[in-house]
Amino acid sequence: MRLTRILRVLAVMAVAFLPIKAQSFSAVYVHLPYTVMFGTRQLSPGDYTLRPLHGAPGFFTVYNGMTFETLLHAMPAEKLYSAPQTELVLRGNGREYVLDKMWIAGETGGYHFVTPESIKSRERERRAAIEIPATKIG
Repeated sequence: MRLTRILRVLAVMAVAFLPIKAQSFSAVYVHLPYTVMFGTRQLSPGDYTLRPLHGAPGFFTVYNGMTFETLLHAMPAEKLYSAPQTELVLRGNGREYVLDKMWIAGETGGYHFVTPESIKSRERERRAAIEIPATKIG
């Protein structure tokens, strides 16, 4: 537990010292067709706005109209080519979706959203092999 905390602090410090590229957008508007986990918050289908948090690189606020929904943490991500359009990438199993990445049109840089440990453990449980007792005949 203590080692995990130390590693998290070191990871945050390492990211803090990376050169930070100025964000070239003030907001991203998206219509969610599915229920999606944004960090620890489950958002219903609808229209949302993601805004970079001024003075806090890698943090985004999420609004539904004028209503604040959640705060997200993201790490810088890179592509080999510039994104043809701004898009959110969802990770899911067909029933549940989690916000994974955001790519910005015309840029090779984007964001990989940090998935809370509780969500990661649920995903691992779903992928785990299930053993079912059977009877050998003959």
